Amino acid sequence: MSNQQAWFLDIQERPSPTDVPTQSVRITAVAPDSPAAALNLAPKDWFVRVNDTPAACADVPEILVSNEQVTYEFLRQSDNTRIIVLTAALPLGIRTELTSEDIVASYQSKSVSEFDGLRILWERQAYSQIRRICDAQQASNGTADEAACRDLLIAVCDLEEGVADSQKAYDTVVAFNKKHGDFLTTDVTGILDYYLAQKFRAEDDMHRYQSAMMRAMESPYNQASTRLKAEADANNVTYRTTSPHVGGTFGKVEGMELLVGDKTHTWNDATVTPYCLMLTFRGNKPYDNALKVYRSVYPFLQNTLRPMIVMTSERDRPTDHPEHFASEDALISEGVPFYVLYGYKTAWADLVLACAPEFIAVDNQTGKILWHADLNDDYAYWEMMALVGTPG
Repeated sequence: MSNQQAWFLDIQERPSPTDVPTQSVRITAVAPDSPAAALNLAPKDWFVRVNDTPAACADVPEILVSNEQVTYEFLRQSDNTRIIVLTAALPLGIRTELTSEDIVASYQSKSVSEFDGLRILWERQAYSQIRRICDAQQASNGTADEAACRDLLIAVCDLEEGVADSQKAYDTVVAFNKKHGDFLTTDVTGILDYYLAQKFRAEDDMHRYQSAMMRAMESPYNQASTRLKAEADANNVTYRTTSPHVGGTFGKVEGMELLVGDKTHTWNDATVTPYCLMLTFRGNKPYDNALKVYRSVYPFLQNTLRPMIVMTSERDRPTDHPEHFASEDALISEGVPFYVLYGYKTAWADLVLACAPEFIAVDNQTGKILWHADLNDDYAYWEMMALVGTPG
């Protein structure tokens, strides 16, 4: 590939070891036309480590933004090759998945309110591991919101394993949804809607069952869920498999207040403008993670990618969770171009938003929306670059 020389500072290939090193993780997807594809990596290959950190323990975006150079190690199954790659902190475009035990271990240093790993355990029906995480975190107390998350997770496990009164468990789901439902991300709302649907079906209210499952399936993230898709398809739930917004036009941003960004920035001729839409929230943990990923990919994609524009319906940054704005502050201090605009649903009034953040990207030549899906990992950016035909 023509970009390979620019992407990689050094590549070493050696015979693969007989045993896979501990805390390696399986690759589940490789973005087309990405650096990982140039290395001939494929699903079921092993990601061993990045720098000196085992892959199972690695916050890869954090490592990328904290280092000028990064060394990756992989085991390629097709030819039993160990690959050691030196890059200028280049995101490679892979997705991986931890083992259930590695996910449990990861919650020693994060809260149950960070739902990404718990969602994977739910997909695997790994209820004993979910209970272990909740038990460990209950011992350390935590906030009221974290306690509510634990109660929800225990209720889910009780419903699935039939170990408690189902009505009491459903009441916990309903109460959590009533208090927190408008302030949750898709990984949580999908599970809530799933169990609300089960409650309605148990009450023989199939109209409300269908409505709850349709809500669950609004998001592309939830459409990728094996469990949710199987439930919806088995019960003839109608949902769109493609975003209704792709191919449409995006509203104007004139009149929105600039909260962050350089008014004098000169726009380049890049192909795509990414937008991060923050309805209800000014920031949250997924927002911070998404900006960290953007911070890691933008230096490599700026010939194709214009600066990200964040649009929010909340003007002020809340003060109770400053960690939700660590990446925003880092972008500002490092001079990486991006913008935050404020205006209540001004430009996205016609979009159906299921969570915050949500992402779209617009073709700068046509003004048409070409992407409405997550941009919360570098795989998604490389996939989008392949879609517009100008990787890197």
